This record gives sequence, structure tokens and C-alpha cells, in this order.
Amino acid sequence: MRRAVFYILAMSLLMAIAFAGSYRASDDQGSDNIFFSGEIVGPDLVVTGAPYSAEGEIERITYLPDGNRIIHTDTQSVARDSQGRVRREMTITSVGPLEVKGPHAALITDPVLKRQIFLNMDTKVATIKPRSFFRLGPSTEDETKKNQEKTGAKPSDRRPQVDDAKTESLGTKVIEGLTVNGELNTWTIPAKKIGNEKPLKVSIENWYSPELQILVIRHRDDPRFGGQYNFTLKNIQRAEPKASLFKIPAGYKIIRER
Repeated sequence: MRRAVFYILAMSLLMAIAFAGSYRASDDQGSDNIFFSGEIVGPDLVVTGAPYSAEGEIERITYLPDGNRIIHTDTQSVARDSQGRVRREMTITSVGPLEVKGPHAALITDPVLKRQIFLNMDTKVATIKPRSFFRLGPSTEDETKKNQEKTGAKPSDRRPQVDDAKTESLGTKVIEGLTVNGELNTWTIPAKKIGNEKPLKVSIENWYSPELQILVIRHRDDPRFGGQYNFTLKNIQRAEPKASLFKIPAGYKIIRER
């Protein structure tokens, strides 16, 4: 039972981070489920011909009523090959403000074999699950937008239904050798909309690389979750990652799910 709980928590957190690192700000600014389930529903969009590897830093800051703060910082390694396969690896140490002793785990999404692999590197167990992907082929930012429209993931569908939702361009700058576009999304949840006594202000700042089609920096300030969520990619390398990263290591017990 305990092992099953860790599996669910690890999968949720890894997939949430995958979502945060691969989609644009305007696609999810109104979603209440971006941390744990945003990317689970629907097919994955595949980016090919743009390999990279990097280190991700995930910081969650929870504000307490007495002015104190709880800060959790996790790191992950991420790699994507030219075929669009992606691997994210990290040790699960927290879920929201809660500390957990989770597994050292990796999540591999493989659009070539149309499957997802969860590796528990502590117990040497690999869980394989079929996964649908939207397409394979060379990707551009315009093509990604078209594919989002075909799959129903339109930015307009995910924007909050409030009058003051705003999107502000922050211009461009160079981060980690990549030219990135900045965007700030803000909106207010009216009083009594979700049981809140006063209006709640939410903001998301993203810096997106059109070349790699990834978010390099993401800052979300959302009182519904008690504070801030920050995601930053560092040490970005443009070389093709090792093919072994996207395979199940020898000696692992394999569990296949339908």
C-alpha cells in the first residue's frame, strides 16, 4: 500500500513538472489542475529534431498566516532526443508543503514506441503504460499551435472566465544561450467565486524558447496554493543525449499496464 502511494505521488509530481517545462503560459493560465494533472489528460505533443539536456530546479514556497514560509527545493535532470523521447529524473522529497521520503525515480515518455515508462530506481521496477501521442515529425512553434487547436488545447479554452485577465509581453532576452520570449499573465478571482472572502490575484511569468519549444523559467504566484511555484532550467546542453537514457536498464522487474 505504501509503495503504491509513493508511485502515485511520484508519477503526479514528475508529470506535473513535465507539463510545466514543456507548455506555454497562455495554454494553462486558467487551469486549476496544472500542478498534478494538467498534462495527464489528452495526447502528448511531440517535439522532434531539437535534442537537449538540462538540470531543472523546482522551488515551492508556501506562506503561513504568521508570516513564516515553508520552502522546498527539488532538482531534476531532463533530456530529450531527436526523436522526441523525453526523460525526467529526480528524487521525490516533497508534495506541496509536505515532506515525503519518495523514491529516486525517472519518467520516460517514448512517442516512438507509444509508451510511458516509470522507473523506480530504488526498487529496480519499471512500469510500462501505453500512451497516445499526437504526432511525430519536425516541429515549429507555429505547428505546435496548430496541433493544440486540433487536439482542443486552445489557449482561449484555458483562460479564466474573468474580465480582467491580461497578457503582457516582457520582450526577449538570452538565457542559457537561448533567445527566450517573456510573457506575464495575470487575473483576479472575484470574491465568493470559490468561497474566497476577498478577490484573489494570480500571476504567471514565463520565459519560453521557440527554438527548443520549452519553458526555461516559470514563476507562478497563486494564493489558492498558498504561495509561489518556480521552475528554472539550468546548464542546457544542445548535444544528443545518450540513447541508453530512454531504455529500461538491465536487471529491472517489468510491470506492464494496459
